[in-house]
Amino acid sequence: MNKIMMKISVVTVLIMLALSAAFCKEMTIARDKTALRDGPANYYDPIVYLSKGTVVNFLNESDEDAGWLFVEYNGRQGYISSIALKEIKKQKSNDPFASLDFDSAFGGKSQSKKSKNEMAPAAYTAAIKGFAVNYAAKIGSNNLDINDLINLTRFDKKDVRKVRKETKLAYFPKKGELIGDPKDSISANLEAVGLAASLSVLRNGVVYDSALTKKANVIANIISRQTIDYDKMYYVFIIPDSEPVAYSGPGGYIFLSDTMMKYLTDYRELVAVIAHEVGHIALRHGVKDMALDNARKNMDDAFGEIDEMLSEDDKMLSDDLQDVIDEFVDKIGLVHDDKEEYEADEVAIELLRRYKIDKKYMRSTLEKIYAALGSTYPEYKEQFRRRMLRIK
Repeated sequence: MNKIMMKISVVTVLIMLALSAAFCKEMTIARDKTALRDGPANYYDPIVYLSKGTVVNFLNESDEDAGWLFVEYNGRQGYISSIALKEIKKQKSNDPFASLDFDSAFGGKSQSKKSKNEMAPAAYTAAIKGFAVNYAAKIGSNNLDINDLINLTRFDKKDVRKVRKETKLAYFPKKGELIGDPKDSISANLEAVGLAASLSVLRNGVVYDSALTKKANVIANIISRQTIDYDKMYYVFIIPDSEPVAYSGPGGYIFLSDTMMKYLTDYRELVAVIAHEVGHIALRHGVKDMALDNARKNMDDAFGEIDEMLSEDDKMLSDDLQDVIDEFVDKIGLVHDDKEEYEADEVAIELLRRYKIDKKYMRSTLEKIYAALGSTYPEYKEQFRRRMLRIK
């Protein structure tokens, strides 16, 4: 009797699941190597990375942040950013039980196999870091501990709550407000190249101020929620420099000098500086500086499939890809042209408006930096003067 009742209970559950599945909306991954995360934000842990074209079942929108969707894939549930998904328009079967595995439900062996569309988080991270390690060895900086550098930038949801409470940075973008072109996402290739090229900056030293670095990273990733990169991590490093400088590079990497940090006496000034750099990244200025229409092709040709190529420890960089990185390194410390600086300023001012921060804090930051800049960066100083006049 008990066995019969158990089977009836299982069938009842299956019927409920079937009815739910009948009205389930299928969606497909629109970006290659999209993370399925265990929470609705970029700082939650990835469960698995999914290839473009992979189908997932939409369950509901996140209550915490409507930009994330709660989905199910291959028996696992998690969150994917809405801009990385698109709905599949197709006729569904009239049979609500068509997709159910009755044998598995009654204790039989499931015939399902692990999808080739998956990439484990550890493999994804290893691929990105592996490329950077090989590059570091090539430029003679293999003494850099990449894990140590990345760990310095890490934070969790408790840190986010703390910074939000201190700064009141709680605005979520409305439909159509994301900054940047949704079609121009940060790919795994660009992320790897960005990290590799950043090592050329970081090999000159990094300031190991854990609390300040963590705060800067939390602010950058709160701000990046307003951009097309909100499902990717931005990384902020504080570097030693006698001048108050800040710059950024492709892939979401931001560099603030320790001297700059000393001049930012109000958190709203730090928000203004980071917002300007977020603007550069979201508008892909670093990418455009590298003439990346050609460079992106070189990257893709050189990488092939990143997870396959980087499994070889002794893989050397191609000449084309090396040229891309060299060009980025040359550009990163140089002054952007006025057009790019003005565009990043406009993004920063808009972000400050969304967070109800007066743009006077951006102006005061520019004034402080202008007054502090010495003769090392004369073009940089003159550009600051033009930016101040424009904002006023």
